[in-house]
Amino acid sequence: MKETVVIEPEEVLAAPEQFEKIGEERSFEVDVVPTKLFKREFVRPKYRAKAQLDRAPVVAPARVPPVEGGYASAGLLAWVLISKYVDHAPLYRLEKMSSRWGARLPRQSMVEWVRIASDWLEPLYQGMRRRLLESSYVQVDETPVRCHDPDQTRGKIKNGWMWVMSGPGDEVLSTGDHRASTAN
Repeated sequence: MKETVVIEPEEVLAAPEQFEKIGEERSFEVDVVPTKLFKREFVRPKYRAKAQLDRAPVVAPARVPPVEGGYASAGLLAWVLISKYVDHAPLYRLEKMSSRWGARLPRQSMVEWVRIASDWLEPLYQGMRRRLLESSYVQVDETPVRCHDPDQTRGKIKNGWMWVMSGPGDEVLSTGDHRASTAN
């Protein structure tokens, strides 16, 4: 996104007929538009044929939402996944932050969205896994991970494990149930 702001000198604004433009000076700044949730409404007008009043009304088919019966857009689902897995923001934190963005996103809903998205991505994961296991060299790692459970005693840390595999210069994949860690 690009925004251009023209700042005219006060002298020119006061008497524009006395000046002619001979050039311009340019500078820029980088700004941010904070996360904002908004509601997109879809309107499907109904019509009837004027010449055939007994004919059934005509209306465009309803669009199929990414989550059946849900309100999340594909963009919101992608944003939750990127926030959780790329930016490492736990869902309980996204839930708390969402109130500032225009609506509270319940953690339970986001957990379901992550589950649904992981089902969509399962064929991609299986293809990557199959290709990696068919390669001539596979590296496997067992890494301990300290986890904070926001629903447990404040400050309580529990130990977990992450099992991953990779090949030199290849993707890194979870070797266990890669959907098991969607709860926070």
